[in-house]
Amino acid sequence: MAFLLASYLEHRDAACWLLDQDIGVDNEAIESLKSAARAGTWNVVKVLAEWSIGIQSNGDEQKRAFLTAAKEGLLEALKFLLERIQRNVNEKNEAGETALHLAARNGHSDIVQLLINAKADVRAEDRSGGTVLHHAAAGGYLTVIESLVEQGVDVKAKDGLGNTALHYAACSGSLSLVQLLITEGANIKGKSEILTQLKIWHAPDLATDNVGESALHFAAFGVQLDVLEWLHQEEENATDPKSGRLDPTKLYRKSPLSKPSTVPKPTTSVAGWANIFQARAEQKADDADLKACISLHRESLSCLPALHPNRSASLNNLARALATRFERRGDRQLLEESISLHRESLSLTPAPHPNRSSSLMSLANALSTLFEQRGDIEVLEESISLHRESLSLTPAPHPDRSLSLNNLANALLTLSEQRGDIEVLEESISLHRESLSLTPAPHPNRFSSLMNLANALSTLFEQRGDIEVLEESISLHRESLSLTPAPHPDRSLSLNNLANALLTLSEQRGDIEVLEESISLHRESLSLTPAPHPNRFSSLMNLANALSTLFEQRGDIEVLEESISLHRESLSLTPAPHPDRSSSLMNLANVLLTLFEQRGDIEVLEESISLHRESLSLTPAPHPDRSLSLNNLANALLTLSEQRGDIEVLEESISLHRESLSLTSAPHPNRFSSLMNLANALSTLFEQRGDIEVLEESISLHRESLSLTPAPHPDRSSSLMNLANVLSTLFEQRGDIEVLEESISLHRESLSLTPAPHPNRSLSLNNLANALLTLSEQRGDIEVLEESISLHRESLSLTPAPHPNQSSSLMSLANALSTLFEQRGDIEVLEESISLHRELLSLRPTPHPDRSSSLMNLANALLTLYKQCGDIKVLEECILLRRELPSLRPAPHPDHSSLLNPPAAAPSTSFDKQDHLGNWEE
Repeated sequence: MAFLLASYLEHRDAACWLLDQDIGVDNEAIESLKSAARAGTWNVVKVLAEWSIGIQSNGDEQKRAFLTAAKEGLLEALKFLLERIQRNVNEKNEAGETALHLAARNGHSDIVQLLINAKADVRAEDRSGGTVLHHAAAGGYLTVIESLVEQGVDVKAKDGLGNTALHYAACSGSLSLVQLLITEGANIKGKSEILTQLKIWHAPDLATDNVGESALHFAAFGVQLDVLEWLHQEEENATDPKSGRLDPTKLYRKSPLSKPSTVPKPTTSVAGWANIFQARAEQKADDADLKACISLHRESLSCLPALHPNRSASLNNLARALATRFERRGDRQLLEESISLHRESLSLTPAPHPNRSSSLMSLANALSTLFEQRGDIEVLEESISLHRESLSLTPAPHPDRSLSLNNLANALLTLSEQRGDIEVLEESISLHRESLSLTPAPHPNRFSSLMNLANALSTLFEQRGDIEVLEESISLHRESLSLTPAPHPDRSLSLNNLANALLTLSEQRGDIEVLEESISLHRESLSLTPAPHPNRFSSLMNLANALSTLFEQRGDIEVLEESISLHRESLSLTPAPHPDRSSSLMNLANVLLTLFEQRGDIEVLEESISLHRESLSLTPAPHPDRSLSLNNLANALLTLSEQRGDIEVLEESISLHRESLSLTSAPHPNRFSSLMNLANALSTLFEQRGDIEVLEESISLHRESLSLTPAPHPDRSSSLMNLANVLSTLFEQRGDIEVLEESISLHRESLSLTPAPHPNRSLSLNNLANALLTLSEQRGDIEVLEESISLHRESLSLTPAPHPNQSSSLMSLANALSTLFEQRGDIEVLEESISLHRELLSLRPTPHPDRSSSLMNLANALLTLYKQCGDIKVLEECILLRRELPSLRPAPHPDHSSLLNPPAAAPSTSFDKQDHLGNWEE
């Protein structure tokens, strides 16, 4: 009968095939064959005949027929199979797929509905974890998805690769389907673990081991333009600008991709794909992505003639991508090309072009970056001028006004840091406050407005020292952090900013809990920037700096070593010509100098100097950081000169300090520190040569430095101490008691500015106590001496082991007790002094740079004790200590020759009677 029907209905292929088959079917099968033959569906005829649909068929044949009918969309055949043979509607093939999977994947909506009515499991999974919804989404079959959604399927379900139906829908290119799934609750930012496969399929040269992409990236890899446009608009909040500065992804909505234009679709697809690569590259530091982005932007630009309305946006996109690569590589040609492209873009948007304000901002931001590299103040001034014009084009309530305010305020902040002009800084803060008022919660840019204002207030605190300003800054940073909960892409930045502000507060108050909170925040920030995150090097540097401060408070050498380790890793992430390499070198060099001061390893000091020299070579004039590089190298050389007594090294240090001072003319905010550093180096030179004019110049520089740090400047206490110390030195030369009294007065003021638990209080106590000790020696006033000793005892109580300043506190108190012994002759006082000197010496093992002075002080105290008690063992110990001294200060150290002489006032008979001590000259 099948043959007759096929022949009658002129289905030649069916008839020919049936001639070769020996089949027998009943009346119900004939009816199915008739329907199939009428429709010309040869596949149905084959299905019905191939497996001999009848009672005789075995189970495997029937299952195959059932699944094949669902896959091929054979509705009548499937109806027959369901009714005649009563198959299990949820049976699976070798891949774990049910008939509903197969029908959904092939878009057979009528079959899907039939199976749903037959109680098929809409939540069934295949062997790879794929649901029926996944299969339908991969094909972009909207009607099928609608039927499944009506059954309450989970639109967020993931398959074994971590993909949701939305990932597959985005790749399929069905915008209606994507919108339906998101309406039903699909997560637009849901992550997938199929990135590697996608890269291999679509861009094998970019394949990496990274995983975790959203539906937006699936659409990009599939080059589904409509879906890409819509998804990007939906996900735009995830790529808001950092710190109020223009973000490449922020202007995406102004690019040809995101609004109608006359550009052919292939061009817009290329531009859109490039923007996706750039957005991801900025988060993941994937250089391959960034290179691909630049290449695609160049291709997109090449398709746009000079007068094309979208050329300016394309120029800006390429310029921003080049700027991002400059930040990673430091190749100045990239930055210069970026600026050139921004200038061309600006020329294409004359007033009143709607995009002129954004073009102005983009060029201005690029020029600010150039200033940071070259230090040319004219470049910064041009940047500010462009920002002012941009702001004039965004009057309230323009949606970009807050961004324009932030950008201008940031540029003015940079100018204030260069010139020390407080009015410029106050204008910057005023603009930031206005910007913040335009971004009330829950505005997506509020966190960056808060951060920018907080940073500007921190700078104001550094200039004026008003603690309330710093506290407001911290409060704003806390609010900003609350707006960037994990996994917000800017949380690490918010953590770093708050941590740095807390670090400043801890340095002012000496509150160890505040410091520990700062370190905790920095550690969290670092955990959010794993390699190769572009901000990892700065997270490492910030944590390392906080740990250095903790070392200064507690003296735990392991903390200092961790700091050094972090700085080394940070430096490894900024290879030349990275724009931040000079600062990475400086930071590592500074902590190595601190390590040398603890251990005295000259190789560590030499490494520090070498790093500072490299840093200086990377900051040629007029680089804005050159004065800082000069100061740092000069300070390290000063330390080396103090160890070796090399006058040429000291003179090089002074020369570098003079150059640094010439780069910080008033009112530069760093002038006071340049003055202080040069003055300290000149004091050392005076100690070497004794030239009173050198000492007077040092005093003059310290007085100018003090005048630049009026109360409540945070560095006033150190300026007071430095001037007071050189005045004490001047008194020792001239004996003018008024000079000594001025020194004491300055020390008292300094101490009043460092109340407990200020981290510098112990130092202030020591300095005042030393000046009072000198006064007591001049006047013989025992009350003054007792006040000195009392202050030294308080200082020592503030520096418990392993505090790095404990050794200086021990030495000062021991020396004051020696003076008290000389006044009163109480042997117990002398023994306490000797005990303190012994403890001090134990803290300065070879090759500690101050071991020689500790040996000398203990030897002198022992000699005094020998004179009192005549115990030859005391004298022998004294001589042994003195014999070690010349090896610690080898020639050409200026003290070397004096150390070869026997101890003063040592009786010659002692050498005659104790032959085993040998001749002192030996």
